[in-house]
Amino acid sequence: MEILGGRKSDSSRVPVTQLAENQGLVLFFCSFLALRSENVVNPIVTIKDYDIHKEDELFAGRIIDHHYEHALRLFRERDTGVVRLQASAQTGALQRNPMWTALITHQMDSPTWLSRDSPRVVHIVELQPYILTEEYDPQKTTPGAFDLTFIMHRDAKDFVRAIRSLRSVEKSRHGAEIVEKPDIS
Repeated sequence: MEILGGRKSDSSRVPVTQLAENQGLVLFFCSFLALRSENVVNPIVTIKDYDIHKEDELFAGRIIDHHYEHALRLFRERDTGVVRLQASAQTGALQRNPMWTALITHQMDSPTWLSRDSPRVVHIVELQPYILTEEYDPQKTTPGAFDLTFIMHRDAKDFVRAIRSLRSVEKSRHGAEIVEKPDIS
């Protein structure tokens, strides 16, 4: 069995097969939650198991997507290190309904994955969002590219800072060098 980071004796490493299984379970849970949230009799605000057990929220901010306000959250699962983004509707009948989620554990290590192109816009390449509801129409951009337009420039700055913090954690865990792109302040 291949172990992330190489050494099999290090108990903090996660087997690659376990990581893939956990990512599949995360996607299943998000899909189930999206379907469950469409139940008008039991709205999502009353769902008690809305969050994934052992998943820490590292960032929360507001973005505009197709003229609608969404909550963007960044999560990291404690045991496996799986990192994901999730955008949920912020207003209206779909409030708190997850629109999409994206697993970014491996992509975020690329030096060209993320750039802050303006004070409120963060450009991401190689993002593969999993669309969780029929009501969401994905961005029409270059395949794999995604622009996050934050309502407040402070949120854009904090999001980039959270990703960089995760990179440094991964760098210390795996001993790999991660190159940073300059920030636009």
